[in-house]
Amino acid sequence: TVNHTLEQQPIYTCQVCQNLEFHTQQAWQEHVSSHVQCSHCSFTASKKITHAHFLSAHGKFSSGGFQQVAVNIPGFKPQFFQVCVGNDPEEIKKWIDERRKNYPTRVNIMRKQSKSTKSNQDSIPSNIAGSSTSCNLPKKTTNDDDNSNKN
Repeated sequence: TVNHTLEQQPIYTCQVCQNLEFHTQQAWQEHVSSHVQCSHCSFTASKKITHAHFLSAHGKFSSGGFQQVAVNIPGFKPQFFQVCVGNDPEEIKKWIDERRKNYPTRVNIMRKQSKSTKSNQDSIPSNIAGSSTSCNLPKKTTNDDDNSNKN
């Protein structure tokens, strides 16, 4: 783009490269010839800006909304987290509300513990669910009983 100042000297700017200004057309043309094209679309700019464009437009977190991220630490079970990608105010509000809902307050901790207890009781057979946690197995009375069976 060509702009004219009060002295009528043209200033050439590259708008995609954060409005870089050049005082000669030759300098501007040399700059524009150094642009590279995005590998996924027709966007062209300096290498650094094209890389930033690629990450924001085509990269892993380019779609916006919620993305699931896995954190794998050797020796531990993988953990999965929902992260908010982008800067849409509605998506950010939704993410914050979801985080608040799961924040470990006393009420939420008690709710999770009661769910855990209930799910554990549901997995225990009904004839055991009402009994105490210890098993009622027959006990040996003496070692003589064992020896008498071997003879």
